Amino acid sequence: MVEDFSFLNRDEIDEYTKLSKKVNLAYEKDYYVETDFLDPYWQKILQSIVNRYIGMKSSFIGIFNDAERKIAIIYSDFLQNPLSEDYLSCLSFDLPDDVLHKDVLGTLMSLGVNRKAIGDIVIRDGKCYIAVKNSLSNYLIAEFREIRRHEITLKQVDGTNISATKLKVTYKTVVVPSLRLDAIVASVYNIKRNIAVNMIKKGLVKVDYRQTFDVDKKIELPALISVRGYGRVYIDEVSGSTQKGNLKLAIRKGEYR
Repeated sequence: MVEDFSFLNRDEIDEYTKLSKKVNLAYEKDYYVETDFLDPYWQKILQSIVNRYIGMKSSFIGIFNDAERKIAIIYSDFLQNPLSEDYLSCLSFDLPDDVLHKDVLGTLMSLGVNRKAIGDIVIRDGKCYIAVKNSLSNYLIAEFREIRRHEITLKQVDGTNISATKLKVTYKTVVVPSLRLDAIVASVYNIKRNIAVNMIKKGLVKVDYRQTFDVDKKIELPALISVRGYGRVYIDEVSGSTQKGNLKLAIRKGEYR
């Protein structure tokens, strides 16, 4: 049977195929198969693939008690449930005052680390916590020693009681001419419309975790919009309209204290 990929965009078919092969491998070998870290959208896709196989199940693990990014362990239902510590580690270091979330991620990428091998990065009470695959843990402890000219010491800790939820939420109302994606990106991030269009066409914008190249895509609310280099915002609802017929959007942005 030819599989229908019509619900996927052009850059998602390879990821879907890779996940399908992992599920099939677990089914044929009757053993545990792990994925890379998946965002909530791909977690749902993976579960839908698993559900097509009789006697198969999956467990999603992210270290933190409310993690967003998680790996999936795929296995036959007669096997024992997998343990988080067999697959993931939580690494931590004291966070210098001038270091931000993006600095941590940027430093990890500069060390040649694949983003898919990194889970949530949590900043909490002057410390940074990073969920990583066990296979990467020793390498990072040895090599991740400096960030923005600050020397750091990375160590393994227990992250199961750490919350990944951002503690500070700011609320704002933004006026947009329509619910078109380019209009929303331009208004929410306060950039020119043509710049917003170019960013979307370059694949720098995601809607509800999905990369989209559709400039005139109509956004259904509530929605999560993220723009590479600009962060993410949650758009909850249309809260009203202006006398000129523009829409007022209620948005919120979460930040770590």
